[in-house]
Amino acid sequence: MKANFKFSIPFFSLFYFAATAQTAHHATTHQTNKAKIEDIVLDKIHALPEISTFFRKYRKEEPIMMDQEPNPGCKYYFVQVGLSNLDQFRSSYSFYVDPKTFKIFYWDTMDDSGTAMITLAQWRYWRHDHRFNEMHTFRHGKLVVSKD
Repeated sequence: MKANFKFSIPFFSLFYFAATAQTAHHATTHQTNKAKIEDIVLDKIHALPEISTFFRKYRKEEPIMMDQEPNPGCKYYFVQVGLSNLDQFRSSYSFYVDPKTFKIFYWDTMDDSGTAMITLAQWRYWRHDHRFNEMHTFRHGKLVVSKD
């Protein structure tokens, strides 16, 4: 016995629009979740005492935060805080943020060991040491200035 299906244009249209709406809703939900995560990341950075002080100190220069979302080469958000003038951005602070745990790491641009991410505790401890502003590496928890 043959099944007798009548496939009408109105039925197909209803099915098509329902499927499209669900896909659009999924995409919007994904974008909304992504935007929420980005907001949390930026809020976490802005809440750091050093960054709050920076924003208060340079409020007339309109400090800004820029971010880069995780990608195949890096699983972290990358956030830079700095000033923009004369169409040039000068970063004062650079951080990585884990999107799953929201743990914040400082990007140590003077670390020549290839592992330039350090914890906030390490950064807060070492940044007041004059050697931190020279090319260096960390060995056994100690800052070691690199020799040329």
